[in-house]
Amino acid sequence: MKDLIKRLHDDLAFKLNCGFLVSDHVPSESSYSRLITKLEESDILEKEQEKVVLQAIAEGFITDDTVAIDATHFEARDQALTKRRKAKI
Repeated sequence: MKDLIKRLHDDLAFKLNCGFLVSDHVPSESSYSRLITKLEESDILEKEQEKVVLQAIAEGFITDDTVAIDATHFEARDQALTKRRKAKI
């Protein structure tokens, strides 16, 4: 959470991509903590996930009757790693 808040303060493009305006105040860590608590106490995320899956089925992106969702954590990168070129011999 601290990294998110720091990046929102330091990276204007990221702040704009997250839906904030330049003049908007970045919420505090406690504000985000309260939001997460409210989300955990409600079932809104499950309902929205179900809507997305049903829409994907309706549009043909999912064609099977079984859906598995992988929630494995991985580190995100801002840019792809540069590929090293092999020296020509």
